[in-house]
Amino acid sequence: MATSAPPRLEPVADPAAAPARARRSPADRGSAARRLWRALRPVLFWAHLAVGIATGAVVLIMSFTGVLLTYQRQITEWSAGSQAGVRPAADAPRLPLDTLLARARAAAPEGARPTALTVRADPNAPVSVGVATRHNVYVNAYTGAVAEASPRLREFFLDTERWHRSLATGESLRDATGATVTGACNLAFLFLVLSGLVLWWPRQWTWRAFRAVLLFQRRANGRQRDWNWHHVLGIWSAPALAAVVFSGVFISYQWPQRLVQRVTGSPAPAEAERAGPAREGRGGARGEGAASARPAVASAPLDTLWARAAREVPGWYSVQLRLPRPGDGRVTATVSRTSAMRPDQRVQLTFDASGGTIRERQRYEEFDSARKFRSWMRGLHTGEVAGVAGQTIAGLVSAAAVVLVYTGFALTWRRLRTSLSRRGRTRATAAAS
Repeated sequence: MATSAPPRLEPVADPAAAPARARRSPADRGSAARRLWRALRPVLFWAHLAVGIATGAVVLIMSFTGVLLTYQRQITEWSAGSQAGVRPAADAPRLPLDTLLARARAAAPEGARPTALTVRADPNAPVSVGVATRHNVYVNAYTGAVAEASPRLREFFLDTERWHRSLATGESLRDATGATVTGACNLAFLFLVLSGLVLWWPRQWTWRAFRAVLLFQRRANGRQRDWNWHHVLGIWSAPALAAVVFSGVFISYQWPQRLVQRVTGSPAPAEAERAGPAREGRGGARGEGAASARPAVASAPLDTLWARAAREVPGWYSVQLRLPRPGDGRVTATVSRTSAMRPDQRVQLTFDASGGTIRERQRYEEFDSARKFRSWMRGLHTGEVAGVAGQTIAGLVSAAAVVLVYTGFALTWRRLRTSLSRRGRTRATAAAS
C-alpha cells in the first residue's frame, strides 16, 4: 500500500527580519543614484548639444550685440560732450525748464516732439530731453545750449538694438517676426545655461578635476583648449548669465508674468502700469508712435512740478517728467535716489497738469508681489540694477556667451569630424577584409 508523502512545511518569515531586508543602505541608495545619473547624463548632453546647434547662431547675435550695448547710455552722453551741462559761472542762475524744453523742441528732428525731460541733482549735469525713439538731446541748464550724440553713433546703437531684440527683421525695435525668434532662442539659451551648469560640473570631486573646469589651462590647444574654455567660462558666468537670460525670457513673454501673478495671488497689471516710465539713457520716447506724438506742454510750470517731485524724495538723484499727450491732463514724475535702475529706490508721482497738484503716489513698498518681481527684470537684464558695476558684469557674461557659442560649435565640429573619420576607417577595413 502506497503511503502519502508527508506534508511540505513552508518556512515562516520572521516579521522582524522583513523590514531589514527591505531597507537599503546609504551606499546602495548612492549607487542607485549614480546609476540613474549615468543613464540620464547622455540624454541631457545630447539635448544640450542639439539645442545649442539649433539656436547657437541667434544666441551668438544676441550675445554679441548685448556686449555692444553694455555702456550705451554712458557712451551716448559722452558723445554729446563733457561740457554739455557745465555751469559757466559759480553764480549763474538756471534757466526755467519750460525755456529749456522750448530749446530742445527747436533742435528736435522734423515731426518729433519732446516726450520726457530728466533733471539730475548734479548742478553740472545737462537736462536730458527725449525727442524721439532712443534719441535724447542734452540742454545746458544755464545757457540753453543744446548738444546731442553723434548721429552715426545714435544710428549704430539703434541698429544694434534692433538686431539684439528682433534680428533687424523690421524697421521697429521689436518687430513681431524677429521678436518671436529671439524670444524662443532666449528660452532655449536659458536651458543651455542651466543644463550646462550640470554638465560642466566635474564627475569626480577631486582638486585635479575641479582645476580642469575652474582654471584656464595655458598650455592647452585645439580640442583641449576649447573644452577648457567652454567649461571654465560656463561655470564662472553661469549665475550672472542665468539672471540676464531669465530676465530676457520674462521680458519676451507674457506667460512668466501671469505665472508669477498666479503664484503670488496678485492682480493682473493695468495696461498703463505695464507701460511704465520711460528709461533715461535708452531714449526718452518709447514705442514707435513716440516720434510722431505731439504732447501738449503742461499748464503748470515745469519748474513747479520738478520742485514738488524733488521735495517728495529727500536725497533724490534724478527727476524725470513724462510730458502729457494731447487730451491727457496728467504729468508723471519718476524720482530716483540712485543712478542704478533700482525700483525700490524710485517713487512715481502723478500730477494734475493744470494745477500741479499730486494726484497719486506710487512707492515700491506699496506694490503687490508680482509687480515688485516684475519691476526688477529690466534692470537685471542690462545689469543697471547694480549701476556701472552691474553693467560691466552683464557685458562680461555676454562676452563669455560669445566664446561659449564658439567653443560649443568647435567641439561639435571636432566630434562630428572624428565620428566621420572613424566610420570611414571602419568601412575601409571592412572592404579590405
